[in-house]
Amino acid sequence: MDQMFNSDDLLRAVAEETSDAMFVKDRVGRYRFFNLAASLLVGKAASEVLGVDDTAVFDAESARRIMAVDQRVMATGVSETNEEPLTAGDQTRTYFVTKTPYRDKQGRIVGIIGISRDISERKLVEDDLRRSEQLLRLVLDAIPVGVGMMDPQSTIILSNPAFQGIWGEILTSAEERYRASNGWWHHSGKKLEVQEWASMRALTHGESSFEQLIDIEDFTGKRKTVRNSGVPFRDAEQAITGAVVVVEDVTERLRLEKQFLQAQKMEAIGQLAA
Repeated sequence: MDQMFNSDDLLRAVAEETSDAMFVKDRVGRYRFFNLAASLLVGKAASEVLGVDDTAVFDAESARRIMAVDQRVMATGVSETNEEPLTAGDQTRTYFVTKTPYRDKQGRIVGIIGISRDISERKLVEDDLRRSEQLLRLVLDAIPVGVGMMDPQSTIILSNPAFQGIWGEILTSAEERYRASNGWWHHSGKKLEVQEWASMRALTHGESSFEQLIDIEDFTGKRKTVRNSGVPFRDAEQAITGAVVVVEDVTERLRLEKQFLQAQKMEAIGQLAA
């Protein structure tokens, strides 16, 4: 090889320039190589780390877990990749770590080679997202109005108990269900065509529909009156990626309103008769 590109120097240069922490340990866990990125992650210069084991770098519990994984990798000869929350100094961060056996020319395992990446910020975002999803699920489960989300193929991918209760079961293929379902405009009694359902208008035309007053026959054959709304869900490029459907069962409310109006009529007739 050209003297300008000595392999050892080249490998060391690559290791030092990478943004991932790289390290090498011997069989008893002492660090034999510690690149700049690794130093920045733990807040210690390589000169402070080389020749010592993890007890000098991390807190006792972190060091115990790290060394246990190291010993397992050397014992089995099998590489491992793990997420490791580790504490160095007074700071705890999460690392995505891959460890592989380090073998000599005779194939004997003489240590560990590791590559580590700090994923603490990503984990915080994931944890926030998980909490938001849990909160959304709690809200959806609690509200009495049915809410469902469809993908572009009109398959229900999310629905709350009220939504399932209104329709009688969880919807799977919405378009096929609508083709087979009976729905009528409440005031005219005219049957709904497939593309007139709020969800289908949202998915196929990107239109928002609010409070369609319709009569439906749920999937158990029960007749109901509902207010049906649907809005398209779009990505950053404004492409339609799904639809959100909101359904409210107003059957009982309309029945009571009708009774109330009928009672008022009877009262008025009674007054006229008197």
